Amino acid sequence: MTTGTNWRPGGVWLLSLLAGCVAPTTSAREGSTEPAEPAAVAAVSLAADLELAPPAPSPLLEPAIQFVSEPPTLAPVTHVIGSAHEPATIDVAVGQQLRFVNHDAICHGLFSSSAPNTFDLGFLRPGAGATVSFAHPGVVHVYCSLHEHCQLTIRVAADPR
Repeated sequence: MTTGTNWRPGGVWLLSLLAGCVAPTTSAREGSTEPAEPAAVAAVSLAADLELAPPAPSPLLEPAIQFVSEPPTLAPVTHVIGSAHEPATIDVAVGQQLRFVNHDAICHGLFSSSAPNTFDLGFLRPGAGATVSFAHPGVVHVYCSLHEHCQLTIRVAADPR
């Protein structure tokens, strides 16, 4: 018998079978120097005897990303640049937020008296931002208490659902 192998009379060289590196073989008789023959029949019966069952689910294999019914959306942004809003007209949905960002080197006093979506952001400092949410559909006109030409029109659409 060759040392370091797992031979047995009429058996399968298990190391080769499991590793899949060498074709499984059978020996004609123990200690034989004759070439071995392929043991395809032995491999088939070995696999049939194992009756492999699918692995049990593991919490470690659960997906790392979970999807929600609607992807999160970023609030649309209006930028105050040169005492003007960019864009000058913007559309949002009911319940959606709108972000105001002041890119000027001066303050802006942004407000709206368009009922029922009235708001007053007070003085928005240079580089500062504020967010407003709109609860009702309709047109909202935004003004600056310091600069009459700094205006914005917001169209609030009803929720399509």
